[in-house]
Amino acid sequence: MKPRKAACVIAFSLLNLTSQLLCARAQADWLLEPELNAGSLELSDNLEFSPGERHENSLGAYALGVQGGFEFANHVFIKAGLTSGETENLLGWQDRIKFYDLHLSSGVHWPISERVSLLGALGVSNWDYYTKDQASFKDNQPDKHYSGTGLEYRAGLNFRFNRLLSMDIYAGGKDWGDYVRYEQYGLSLCFRFE
Repeated sequence: MKPRKAACVIAFSLLNLTSQLLCARAQADWLLEPELNAGSLELSDNLEFSPGERHENSLGAYALGVQGGFEFANHVFIKAGLTSGETENLLGWQDRIKFYDLHLSSGVHWPISERVSLLGALGVSNWDYYTKDQASFKDNQPDKHYSGTGLEYRAGLNFRFNRLLSMDIYAGGKDWGDYVRYEQYGLSLCFRFE
């Protein structure tokens, strides 16, 4: 299945699940979750950033994000969020890649003890990234811009400190089609509201 078609199927499935859960009027906690992650942005050789310039296929990257959503009594959650990040300097030139994504995911916190749960999530991500030579003072130089839709996934552990506060430690990725993949490792704090 092509990434774009798979992303549409997942988005539809998430919206369907959300509507079913809302119709069931299950007891849910509202979530607010700031997150910090780092990893590597892997680029396809098909991307043409700067003619004649060589670049690495994998660049160190970091991102900040925030998610909101709700978690039901059965530990199933639905989250939507925004992430913004950038890479290290590209090899041999002075610019960076900046990226943004909007995402929607569904997952579960599977309890293995009173305070620790396994975390698994799958979702869809709508992404944008661009680069511009920061060493150049030419205002007419265009940004090199790419965008698309892809899949995202993560797995990890959730540590619950009390009823209203927990922390996720996770590894995952955002598969943005034929050109880009962001492998990430991170942590997030989860604030719950009744």
